[in-house]
Amino acid sequence: MGWKTGSWLVVDTETTGVHDHDRIVELGMLVVINQQVALEAGTLVDPGIPIPEEASNIHGIYDKDVEGKPTLKQVALFLAGWCAQAQVMVGYNLPFDIRMLDAELGHRWRYTLPQIDPLTVVRLPNVGKWWKGKGRHKLEAAARHLDCMPTINSMHRATDDCKVTTAILIKLLDHLDDDASVAAEQIAAWRKEQDAEFEAWKARQGNPE
Repeated sequence: MGWKTGSWLVVDTETTGVHDHDRIVELGMLVVINQQVALEAGTLVDPGIPIPEEASNIHGIYDKDVEGKPTLKQVALFLAGWCAQAQVMVGYNLPFDIRMLDAELGHRWRYTLPQIDPLTVVRLPNVGKWWKGKGRHKLEAAARHLDCMPTINSMHRATDDCKVTTAILIKLLDHLDDDASVAAEQIAAWRKEQDAEFEAWKARQGNPE
């Protein structure tokens, strides 16, 4: 059975920021089987550092909300157990979430699952590369462009963002191979091309002709 009708672990994190010294304040996870949500879980996480106001303004999570909550290492075994049962790991801009999780947990928790990032597919020329407007590839914008926004309570909360990510990926499955390893390789290659194109664009902005 190919991964498209198999078991996905969809993950999302909310954090104190986007830098290497930042920490996770919320972890959301879905188990999706045959393109249907089978299990969902989310937990606030004590990051061990203050949450900056600018981060709280985005996700609505404040220091008082994480007081007494488990640390990420305390929920790591639960996360690893879900990883062990999945064929692929899915996340919107997944390399960011993995970087934040790896910073606290190391690499062993994810069992080297093939990584499926719908954002990379959204940025393809035949999908959404040419959409107009600032933030056009952000999670909510992509869902609305693709007409697949599910019913959720709030954007920028981890479990709800997992649901939006799942809806986007289901819309984009035809762009990916049904072999998980091949699909992950496709995404990695596309991401490398996109990153190189972005760096070239930044260089041109700094050196206008």
